[in-house]
Parts: sequence; C-alpha cells; structure tokens
Amino acid sequence: MAEVPCEVETVGAQTSENILELANIAYDGSAHGEIDARGDWLLAARYQAGGFEVVNIADPLSPVLAAVFQSEEENAQDVKWMPDNRTAVVGVNLQVVLVDVGPVLDAAATMTPAEILEANISPVQLSAWTYPLGRSPLEAFANMHMLTTARINGEDYVFVAPNTDTGVWLLKRVGDELELVTNFGAPLGGSALGPHDMSLRWDERMEKPILYVANGFEGWLAWDVSAPESPKLLSVMPNLDPAPVSYTHSAVGGWVGERRLVVTIGEVGLNMMKVYDATNWQAPLLLGVWWADALAPHMPQHNLQLVGDKLYVAHYTKGVYVFNLSAVGGVPLLGTADIRPVAHYAPPEPESPDTLGFGNVWDVVIHRGLLYVNDMSRGTAVVGYGCLSPGDEAASSVN
Repeated sequence: MAEVPCEVETVGAQTSENILELANIAYDGSAHGEIDARGDWLLAARYQAGGFEVVNIADPLSPVLAAVFQSEEENAQDVKWMPDNRTAVVGVNLQVVLVDVGPVLDAAATMTPAEILEANISPVQLSAWTYPLGRSPLEAFANMHMLTTARINGEDYVFVAPNTDTGVWLLKRVGDELELVTNFGAPLGGSALGPHDMSLRWDERMEKPILYVANGFEGWLAWDVSAPESPKLLSVMPNLDPAPVSYTHSAVGGWVGERRLVVTIGEVGLNMMKVYDATNWQAPLLLGVWWADALAPHMPQHNLQLVGDKLYVAHYTKGVYVFNLSAVGGVPLLGTADIRPVAHYAPPEPESPDTLGFGNVWDVVIHRGLLYVNDMSRGTAVVGYGCLSPGDEAASSVN
C-alpha cells in the first residue's frame, strides 16, 4: 500500500487508483451475504446454504477458511459476533440462533486454520429464539433479516429487524439462552419489508448508545437505548421519496465535525442515498442525495459503514464507493453538488444484473484499516484504501 495514494483527481466506473485489492477468499457456490469481523476472525453468512463460515484473517494477505457452522435450515439472513467475541448470532428464517465459536478459537492456539478445517472442528449451536407469529398481517415477509449486538450496562443484547411491520425486537442473553426483553417501534413498525436494517452507534455528545433504524417504507428512526428495556424515541424522518415504491434499507449516523449526520439508502424504487443533518433530533435536514447512475436510479445500493468522516457504501452491481462527509455543505438539498465519491472499488468479476439490479457486492466492513468486501458469488475480498493505514485498530466499523 506504500505507493497507493490517498486522494485522486477523478473517480469513475472502474476501480480508482487509491484502491487496491490485496486478497480474496472464495467459498462454496452458494450465495453469500452479510459479514462481520472481530480480532483475527471473520464470519460470512451463507445466505442460501445456511449458517456461516469462520475465516482466519490474522494475515489479511492470506485469509484462510477454518470452519463452517451449518444451520438446520438452509438460510442465513445475517451473522454478527456477540460482544464476548466468542459467540455469534445468525438469523435463520424465523429464528435467531446463538452459536459458540469457542471450539474453533481455542483450537487455533495449537492448530492452523487448515488443520482445524480438516479435523472438522466446528462452532456449536447453544440455543435458538423463535419469532412469535400472530402480531402482524404482514408476516409473509417475516425473517430475522438484520441483527445488531451490543453490551449495554454490562448485559449483552441482540436487536432484531424482522421485516414484519412490528418494529424492532430486543433480546438479552441470559446464560446460553436469548430471552425477549421488549418489542418497540409500533405503530411506525416499518410496513412491508421493515424495519429492514439497523446500526448502533455511540453518540459521544450524548454519551449514550443510539440505534438508527431503517424503517422500510416509513423512513428512518433514531432511539436512545441506554436503558434497553425502555427505548426512548429521539427522531422520526418519514420516507419522502418521490417514487411510488421506495423503502429505506439501511441507516447509519454519527458525528462528523460539529454535525450529527445520518445517511440512508434505498433498495427498491428510486434508490437515492440521502445525507441528513440530524444535529437537532426534532428537525432533521436533508442536505443532499446521490445515486451512482442518474439514468438508472432503480439500481440498488445496500449496506453502509461510517468510520471517522468517511462513508462506505456497498452497491450491488457497482462495488463499493467511499465518500468524504466533511465535504458536504450545510444548505438543505444544495449539498447534492458536494456528494461525490472519493474512491471506488469495482467488482473484478461483474455479473449481469437482473432487472432490479441485484448481483455482486452485498456487504462491506472496515477492520484494522482494511475493507472487507463480500461478493455474493466471488467471496470476500480484502481491499486497501490509500487514506487508511493497514493494521490501525481504530479504523474499524462497528456494525
């Protein structure tokens, strides 16, 4: 990375000169989705086959598959490390499964990842929480779509977005079980396909954990979850897209300089990325919008990460874009002129997208100063960005 620049003059359709792919690990032939990284280990959800892979990334230039957890059902919507960094949760249809990854981590003290895989040492299911049906007429859409984990006041929690118009469900780990604490967000429960995604960020000004909820067809919400059993609603921003069908898929927020910014993307409809100034929770201001191709605004983006003042956007067919949010102006809507990518990673093996534009890149996380980019069919790429320092623990995303 020594010769890779931080800034470049132009960012176009191809991979920009400040981006360099360093490695890639392929999985089986099934479609893969969400990823999560902690320490020397990465988890990759097996969207079609079920469960997740456990990958050793101690040497990011040579990621190595160490184990596979196979769920009973062939589905995996999301996977996240729990705060203890030894267990994980995976969303499998109507269940959130708690899994002990400890056998793999312990074996790594004396065995290589390849030896662990050959010995068939695998994560072990501890328990499963099942979503209780009968709360909404929209349960045909129900799945444990997105999970967010956090340790709050010494207890470990799992926030669940189930796509059922019932809001967010909150589980607490008690021993080796997951127990329901509360269900919050109704009547703005997200409608069909919502709530869809979440991000939990520490607000350094409020000194509280804030849950940003992408609330499907009903926009986005922000909640103070410092008292998890009694979440406090801070902000409501309705979905005002000028399109007949459009829903908010992902949302992330945090302080960039003296402003609290919130960014959302859409996945179906007019899929603009939107940047809001939410310094005042009661009056968020839409600063500007962006999409990769104005002639094809239906092409979907997907997941978001915010590290410092840089926003990382996974775009299905076009890869990953990086934005400098410090450059966005403060005048509502006029900030659109300032929202342009400062770096771009294009899929090395682009697929022919379907009519709705779903293909290639599903997720991106930033870990120790590197981008881990998950392609649904190609696997997980390790990508360097010239403005980050590989090995920098602080340069890591949190969702």
